[in-house]
Amino acid sequence: MRVSDLIEQIDDWQTKSIDEVWAELNEIAWEYLDNDNYTWGGVADVLGNSSTEALRAALENNGSKWAVYALGGQPGLQLTRTEIQEALYLFEAAGLVPNASKLAKHVKRLVSLLELHKLSPSKDLVATVLSGMQLGAIKREKKVIASSRYNAYCAAMEAWDGEPDTEPTL
Repeated sequence: MRVSDLIEQIDDWQTKSIDEVWAELNEIAWEYLDNDNYTWGGVADVLGNSSTEALRAALENNGSKWAVYALGGQPGLQLTRTEIQEALYLFEAAGLVPNASKLAKHVKRLVSLLELHKLSPSKDLVATVLSGMQLGAIKREKKVIASSRYNAYCAAMEAWDGEPDTEPTL
C-alpha cells in the first residue's frame, strides 16, 4: 500500500490541507488485529520469561488449562479471542500476570491508518504526495472540461450548415 492509496481513502482529500490529511492519517481509529496463532515462544517474545511463566500459572489455576495446552502446541492460540483478551486484562488487574495487557494490546488495539498499513512517512513526504495528487486532480478536471467543450464544438461543427454567421467557435 502506498501513501497515495491511503490519501485516496480520505473523504474530500482533493480539497483538504496537509494538516487535515496528516491528522486523518494519524487518527487512532482503526482496529488492528493480529490473528496469528501464538505459542509460548511468541508470548515470551512479547512478555519476557517471568511474565510468561506467570501467565502459564494463572491460566492453569483459573480454569484455562486448555489454553496452556493450545499455546504449547500447533497451531497455537489466537490471542484476539474475546475470552483470552478479557483474561489477560483481568490477570494484570488482579496482580497475577505483570504486563499482561501488553500482550493483549500487542495483538488487538486501535491504531492509525498509517500504522495499520505499516507505513511511517514523514509529514513532508505526505505533503509532497498530496500536492502532486491535488494538482493531478485539477489537471484531470480541466481536461474533462476542455474535452467536453471540444466535443460540443465537434458536434456543432457536424451540424453546421456552412453559414458564416452561424459557424461554431471553439
